[in-house]
Amino acid sequence: MSVSIGQIFRALRPVWGPLLGGMGVVLRRQLGMRASTAAMRHIGTLGSGSIVSTTPASASASAPDPQDPRGFYPGDYRGLPTLNYSPHLNNSVPDSGEVVWAWVPYEEDWTQGKDRPVLVIGVDNGWYLGLPLSSVDHDLDERQEEHEGRYWVELGYGTWDSENRESFVRVDRIVRLHPGTIRRIGGQVTPEVWQKVTAGLRRHWND
Repeated sequence: MSVSIGQIFRALRPVWGPLLGGMGVVLRRQLGMRASTAAMRHIGTLGSGSIVSTTPASASASAPDPQDPRGFYPGDYRGLPTLNYSPHLNNSVPDSGEVVWAWVPYEEDWTQGKDRPVLVIGVDNGWYLGLPLSSVDHDLDERQEEHEGRYWVELGYGTWDSENRESFVRVDRIVRLHPGTIRRIGGQVTPEVWQKVTAGLRRHWND
């Protein structure tokens, strides 16, 4: 009985399909982190507040392409940038301490993402650095979240949420935001909340 090449490939699809899919994810992550193979020093300006990042754990990524806001993503920022509180809601430039609505890539697949609120904490070579917000209270599943490597700090209420829901900020993931994907500035946190968030950041990244 003769067997065609097509029949052989279809028969083996349950085996090689997931394998190739996994290789694709790994390849995307390797390409995304290519810019972060060596430590670099970067001094940037965020609004009128100076942000300096000298953390050896993360290199400055290649500058974002202004013509392709949702194109190549260099990967999440690793490490702890110097944190300065400098919100200025009277201008159109996102500042440290402000919450913006922007497109955020999914952690498991950087080619996909969604529009969500993010607390701006710094910059890195043209990319804004921010912490994703959530309206879900994770106190009830805190142990499970920590097991998955996710840590949250209570942010409280703010004008960034039209439904006036309580917000929580994730301190273990620092995302890079392309300036072209920032849709609007939704508000700012108070100095007291900022101190609580930065304490959570230092507690996580300095451990």
